[in-house]
Amino acid sequence: EGSTIPEPLGKIISIIGSIAGLAGIAGGVFKGLAEAGTIAASLGGFASGVLVGLVVYIVILVLVASYFTDRCISTEGLSECVAGVVNEIVQDFSEWTEELFPFTAMHDRIDVIVKSRYWDIVEDGNAKVLCTSDAPPRRSEIMRCYFRTPRVCDTIEGALYGTVAGGVAGIVAAAAVAAAVGCATVILCIFALILAALVAAVAVLVGALVGGQIAKAASDDTSPSDAAGTTIAVGDLITVKGNMVRREYDETANVMWWVRSSALSGRVPDGTPSNPFSYCEIDDIFTMDGCPAPPII
Repeated sequence: EGSTIPEPLGKIISIIGSIAGLAGIAGGVFKGLAEAGTIAASLGGFASGVLVGLVVYIVILVLVASYFTDRCISTEGLSECVAGVVNEIVQDFSEWTEELFPFTAMHDRIDVIVKSRYWDIVEDGNAKVLCTSDAPPRRSEIMRCYFRTPRVCDTIEGALYGTVAGGVAGIVAAAAVAAAVGCATVILCIFALILAALVAAVAVLVGALVGGQIAKAASDDTSPSDAAGTTIAVGDLITVKGNMVRREYDETANVMWWVRSSALSGRVPDGTPSNPFSYCEIDDIFTMDGCPAPPII
């Protein structure tokens, strides 16, 4: 399975680039106004700071809202069933970036090495296939299975409220900074706009951080469990039924988004090769699973 670059870092870098671009455009506008004379002076640092702060606030608000849409609104897919062995469990807030940018939190996930019988489901629609690092013929296909985690959606919703509050503070701070630096010259005005944009971005992101962490603290911590309430562990033999979709976040692979039900069928015997497991043993160990039998042709 290939490694995934932490998503929020790229998003934040993209925001900073967008802000810098907006500041450059604004600087060009103000240069033209400076040539016109009194118009630039009438707008001045305070008004330009308010404008830049508002733009930064809107950009980050749209970003946080897009995470809420991606993480907490189900996408209709195919009803599928797969079975195999749990190879890895990824808890929500397992990355430091999810603590710093709580609106990027991801739901609890188990990675299931599926039996070869279900490879056609993993590969459906010519999707990218996530595999173990073993060399063929032991290389095995993986289905990521996400469990909707209320704490994640509560946190992102809290971050949304925090973004709104931070936006108000950010606009005020941006205006104050721009007014303090002033627009006596074109270069100084551009510097004021960039500084105001950065101050506004920090204020808005701090608001999202505080709002998200407050909501997270008020929500219950959970772990992936089966329909009977048993906590799922690495090495469990499992049948998973759910809504299968292809997600950009998962390298355009098919994933369960989300698991509707799951059932455990014991554990792999001691001595079974692991880290990672392989379908070679699982096909023989896990002969009877909970998925419907394929139609007889």
